[in-house]
Amino acid sequence: MMTPLELLRAQIAAMPSSTTASHGGTTTPALLDFEGAPFGDEGAAQIGGEIITLRYPYHDLPGLAPGETLTVGGASYLVSAGPRRIGDGLEAMVLLEEA
Repeated sequence: MMTPLELLRAQIAAMPSSTTASHGGTTTPALLDFEGAPFGDEGAAQIGGEIITLRYPYHDLPGLAPGETLTVGGASYLVSAGPRRIGDGLEAMVLLEEA
């Protein structure tokens, strides 16, 4: 029988948008999401309104904090906020910026 943490890892890994996140020598399944879109007048400079989030098993990336760099799907990101635990606390979310 799977533990709740193992079940969460399996559920995240099975999602179509699943990728991997690596930090501090640990790699875990994760969900990277880009929300929002740039806005502004056509032909003018666009103002960024995009928010990048990463959801992952909280216990798999210990020490993840604002200012830390991690690799998600081969690209580098900087943690700008979080982690914030979700639901029962096994899952967490951080806000990211492109590094």
